[in-house]
Amino acid sequence: MKTNLNQKVQCHLRSTSRWLGALALISMAGFNTACQEEYELDEKLPPNFGANLMTYLEDNNYTTYARMADDLGYKDALSGVALKTLLAADDEAFDRFFAGNEWGVHRYEELSLAQKKMLFYNSMIDNSLQVLNLSSTSGQQEAATGNAMRRVGSGSVYDTVPVILPSEMPDNNINWDYYRLNGKSIVCMKDMTNRPVLFFIEPYLQAKRITNHDINFLYNNEIDRQTGDATVGSTYIAEGNIRLPNGFIHRTQDVLMPLDNMAEIIRRKSNTRIYSRLLERFSAPFYAGYEATQAYNLEYGTNIDSLYVKRYFSERSADGDPCLLRPNDGPQVDAYLRFDPGWNSYYSDQKGAVSSTVAVQSNMGVMLVPSDQAMQEYWEGSGAVIRDYYHTWDSVPNHIWAELINNGMLNSWVNSVPSRFDGIVNSNQDRMGIKESDVDSVWLGCNGAIYLTNKVFAPTSFVSVSFPSLVNESMNIFRWAIQRLEYRSYLNSLDSYYSFFIPTNAALQVYYDPVTYPGTANTMWQFHYDDKALSDNERVWATVYAYDLANGVKGDSVGVVRDAAVIADRLEDLLDSHIIVGNRALNSNVENGHDFYRTKNGGVIAVKQEGGQLYVQGTLQRDNDKWLKVTQIYDQTQSGGNGKAYILDGEPGEAEPIMTTRRSSIDVLSEHSEFSTFFELLDGCKTLQETKRNGTFDAASDAGNISTFNNFNYTIYVPTNESLKAVLADKGTYQLYTWEEIAAMEEQYELNPSTAQEKVIADAKERLEAFLRYHIQDNMLMIGLDYANDGAADYDEHGNLTVGDTFTRNYETASMNEQTQKFRTLQVHSEPGTLTVTDLKGNERHVLQQTDAQGRQLWNLSARDYLLLNGGTSTGSISASSFAAIHLIDGPLFYK
Repeated sequence: MKTNLNQKVQCHLRSTSRWLGALALISMAGFNTACQEEYELDEKLPPNFGANLMTYLEDNNYTTYARMADDLGYKDALSGVALKTLLAADDEAFDRFFAGNEWGVHRYEELSLAQKKMLFYNSMIDNSLQVLNLSSTSGQQEAATGNAMRRVGSGSVYDTVPVILPSEMPDNNINWDYYRLNGKSIVCMKDMTNRPVLFFIEPYLQAKRITNHDINFLYNNEIDRQTGDATVGSTYIAEGNIRLPNGFIHRTQDVLMPLDNMAEIIRRKSNTRIYSRLLERFSAPFYAGYEATQAYNLEYGTNIDSLYVKRYFSERSADGDPCLLRPNDGPQVDAYLRFDPGWNSYYSDQKGAVSSTVAVQSNMGVMLVPSDQAMQEYWEGSGAVIRDYYHTWDSVPNHIWAELINNGMLNSWVNSVPSRFDGIVNSNQDRMGIKESDVDSVWLGCNGAIYLTNKVFAPTSFVSVSFPSLVNESMNIFRWAIQRLEYRSYLNSLDSYYSFFIPTNAALQVYYDPVTYPGTANTMWQFHYDDKALSDNERVWATVYAYDLANGVKGDSVGVVRDAAVIADRLEDLLDSHIIVGNRALNSNVENGHDFYRTKNGGVIAVKQEGGQLYVQGTLQRDNDKWLKVTQIYDQTQSGGNGKAYILDGEPGEAEPIMTTRRSSIDVLSEHSEFSTFFELLDGCKTLQETKRNGTFDAASDAGNISTFNNFNYTIYVPTNESLKAVLADKGTYQLYTWEEIAAMEEQYELNPSTAQEKVIADAKERLEAFLRYHIQDNMLMIGLDYANDGAADYDEHGNLTVGDTFTRNYETASMNEQTQKFRTLQVHSEPGTLTVTDLKGNERHVLQQTDAQGRQLWNLSARDYLLLNGGTSTGSISASSFAAIHLIDGPLFYK
């Protein structure tokens, strides 16, 4: 039956005609604070104001509570001048308590010392506080009215310290195995911070805009809260502001039971055993220290060697600090929780933002905990991919369950009440879509509220294209890279559509280091994953071998790379080469029949389907005519995800990651005699070249990168030798000179200098460079490229999205009009199988699909220009790079 608390709450306002000497003490304690109407104190003191907290308890039907205070040695304290606030239950409430409680205690004499401490200290607060002031934070300048919903009681962390038997220790957690397997019981605190008491008082609820319905939900709709009601823990204040010289008594309707932390509640419940078993895998017993051990011995008159405290590996644990190292300064764990669910004094604010006292008082956490039935339904349903790979709950690695648990760990209860359910987002900032009907029960803990859910709220990562790398340990090198490089949110985006190629650890035994591409001292890396590493920085490393790329010969090992920054640099380049951003509206992936697809870093991969089997090539594999076999495909869209994952697995030599070409644009142009006339002109233009492969700039060098490239992707159109020679020969029409002809002009100028001749030479250089630049276009275009995946899909006349294989668009070139200060453009018309380019003079040129004498294509050629730091060494890095497609066309391009 619902209870109307407002009918129960009474503020007994007592008055007297005399002011006693204790008034000054009361005034100093802040009793002059203004109150709302229900709790206003009279100007006069009560008739029995000569009493104190203890005598009032003894004389006014609180004899059981008074007896408990006396047994714990608190009679004198409650009779003296120390200011206290008591949340006391009267004798009728204790009669109901002994008639039935979770401890199984039927009379006072059966209460243990620990139980008395929990009941009494949990209900006593230091300082004298009327009901409304319970909702005000304390903390010097940070104090604020209506900002508190928790307060720490008067208890000690040593009041209740259980002995944990080996049979009670987790049997799926190596951190407990030493004690469990050797039959060692340990004295272990559940936490080393005090348990706060929960209050929901009107000023706080109004300040935080918490509705009565929100509070009813918190109490499983078993109450019908009205404005002014004051709930505390699992009960409510039935009679508030009983005012004594040394404090206040607020009579609670029932005995105020101490609330356990969320971890302990979950552990004890019979319908959360699956979830609790997973949660306990992140726990460990830590030595509490010499001083804590001695304090315990002094408290209980014992002589134990070691006192322990149970903690959970988490980003934020006691005092707001991370708990990431195993006991005894062991290695760092590779998976941890968002916060410690066993941290009694949990607070959601970042450490240092406000004082910990204020932070504890102002908020608490929330955990979405699926019931056993919900967990089992998930295991048989959308979680089957995990079950099929690992078969049992206990076999699944911690990092997978950490993702699931963390998704339901909400930092702020204030932002997680039903009136704000629409705003609850997960770590990927996707709305979780939780509804009240998803929650079967709510359990209150001292550090937060547990929402028992009838469904599993799986994280976005579980429907992401990166999920196979999260689940499958044979892919944990790429998983490490995704986490290290903070690609998780990117790959988890449900607003995007991806084709994600994932090489297994076996495939990553072959990696040709692009930092050593320049020259002949090339190297090949073999990546390794060490799950026993002491820190995350040491988990992935590489063995380096000498390698002759020109002849495909592997040499001896020449060292190892353990620098996490260098490892991450190479893996970031690999990640970007394995991600293809598709078109979400079209759900287009690499299986839609195109030849090429743009990668995240601006390069391309080639894809083919043959005999029902999918194959892929990076541009390095394309140079070597090698296809990589896709061994498995995961369609994440079937579970509402964001694309498909394609697994590259197999023995080294058979499987390898997608890699990009070692050839720069200059390399490609110089390799084909069909490009020789254009290349001679480009090669002579030193301002269009720079040696950035080694991170230096040298405009006088013969080899290097295209200077106009700037970490993007480009197209270079190369006129046939014949067409270009004809233009160079027709000086009357085009006035284009070769570098040899310009050099001859300069020789004549040296013999007979003149201003006119100097201008002729300058104009000739400028005109030739502008002509060359006009053949270098922004955006890489290729015949057979999927332009829908390229993000360039068109809309038809009805506004419907269409795949953009056929289009006409203008693209900027590297040639600038000095008068308008704008880059000159080319118009490109694309149709399946063709590319046609129209210049500013209206000349229409076609990409020629021809081969050279060796049968090599002269269109769709790929190049990559690297900017390297410390190039040629294993400790170097990729600073930037640009990709280019190179095509032979049937004539030169001209601007007006």
